Amino acid sequence: MQWAQWAEQQAKVIADVSIECSGCPEDTDTVVQRVATIKQTAVSGSGTDTVEPDTTVWVTIVREGDRWLIDEIRY
Repeated sequence: MQWAQWAEQQAKVIADVSIECSGCPEDTDTVVQRVATIKQTAVSGSGTDTVEPDTTVWVTIVREGDRWLIDEIRY
């Protein structure tokens, strides 16, 4: 419901992402796992609204050659 209202208001949603590693498995040469917390704020002509609750995802990143790629995102 709230997202539909923001769409009608042509609100912009700002995402602030913090990357943590509390309790993550040890990094290897080819795999890194992290926890990302996403805080979102909708900004419209009538003000700002904080999206509750924050979104938390677990991310696995793998090395392929000389690049690091997102392999998995779990909610």
